[in-house]
Amino acid sequence: KKIARKKITLKFTIFALKYSERSHKHIKILEPNAGLGSLIDVLLNYKNADSFDIDANDFAPDMAYALKIKYGDKVNVYSGDIMKSKVKNTYDYIFCNPPFNVLNPNPPPRTLNDVDFIAHYYNMLKPKGVLCAIISDSFKSNSNSKYKKFKEY
Repeated sequence: KKIARKKITLKFTIFALKYSERSHKHIKILEPNAGLGSLIDVLLNYKNADSFDIDANDFAPDMAYALKIKYGDKVNVYSGDIMKSKVKNTYDYIFCNPPFNVLNPNPPPRTLNDVDFIAHYYNMLKPKGVLCAIISDSFKSNSNSKYKKFKEY
């Protein structure tokens, strides 16, 4: 199972980079739900990795600390609630595997779904930026208004 996931992750990131006209110059990249860094590992092994400026965020301070140790100065690591970020028009690429469902305790408490994260990340892209996300297929059948908006877009 772990090998299959790595192959999917590898294909996912390389596909996005390979088919972009920006793949040969300085590229600003975000991995907003970094976890163990699976997507970042692939990026750092890419042939043009020296042209990447990678930011990684994880909500859990312990995970962010582990990422800092793992990557040193190769990756800018942050910890915090990415959904509170006001960053806009910053990234050429955002690679992510956002939570499918998570309870947001901030007022008003509500459940955030993967499509909420995608909508937020979209605003963090530069014009013509690329967002690559691994998401559930629940948006296909869910009739909730936010899923309807997601499908319409």
